[in-house]
Amino acid sequence: MFLSPRVVAMVVAASMLFGCGPVYNTTYSYTPPKSAEGRACTFQCNQIQIQCQQLEDMNRARCEDEAQRRQRQCEWDLRVTEGRKPKWYECGNDSCYANYARCEQTYRACYQSCGGQISADTRCVANCDKIPPGERR
Repeated sequence: MFLSPRVVAMVVAASMLFGCGPVYNTTYSYTPPKSAEGRACTFQCNQIQIQCQQLEDMNRARCEDEAQRRQRQCEWDLRVTEGRKPKWYECGNDSCYANYARCEQTYRACYQSCGGQISADTRCVANCDKIPPGERR
């Protein structure tokens, strides 16, 4: 895919403009269940969370392997069909990540279903001066 320098500049400018809003961080405090059964249940939640994170790691690794394969194929195709080296933006623009947030959400839901309590504290940690006056806490 060809991206002109003008399009690249517009994307960079837009990301800088919209990327300067407030940044929030949420921390969670956990109060374990009172019963032994509830605490054993939360141990199972922890095991499920570990498995979820391992699955996310495997999915990210698989995505990275596939992205690398597609990049090599793209580079080879351009060299063979067009007889030239690919430009930096033509091949290899895939983004792979592990979605640990999904695992955290599942863990919190499991923890609460076991009788545990969770309290959330969300605070602005950067660009807090960009918060509209009516939304400040």
